Amino acid sequence: MNNVISIRFAVVVRSYQENLNGGIAQNYSVLGTNFVSTDTRLRQVYTSTVTIRNRL
Repeated sequence: MNNVISIRFAVVVRSYQENLNGGIAQNYSVLGTNFVSTDTRLRQVYTSTVTIRNRL
């Protein structure tokens, strides 16, 4: 663990209701991995990188 200086994380949020994107499958990427939704909910990916204190 001494080599870790930052942490990258992602959060995927989705809509509560379905049928919001016109029935089109939505593609999204989370940390380099691609996904295809199996429902009609909207999704948004938020990614951030946090530096660990006293490591730089």
